[in-house]
Amino acid sequence: MSKTNTQFDNRTPETLMDVRFEMARLRVPIDTLLNYSEGTLIELNKLAGETFDVCVNKVPFGKGEAITTGEQMGIRFTEIFGRE
Repeated sequence: MSKTNTQFDNRTPETLMDVRFEMARLRVPIDTLLNYSEGTLIELNKLAGETFDVCVNKVPFGKGEAITTGEQMGIRFTEIFGRE
């Protein structure tokens, strides 16, 4: 049976975890940021189709890719760290 990262093993099934999907990070000058408006397009430093980081309680947990299912967006895990 596969096991996840041991730092999550002591949690009860009801424990709520903060899960974040980080596609990219940018450093933007404040004057540029203040000039953003609705409809502004910001190019990211990732290519379409690249995986992004999945963190649980600020701890790297795996990698994923964005998918669409009908009108909804979703995440498909491509890798989960700590699996044996």
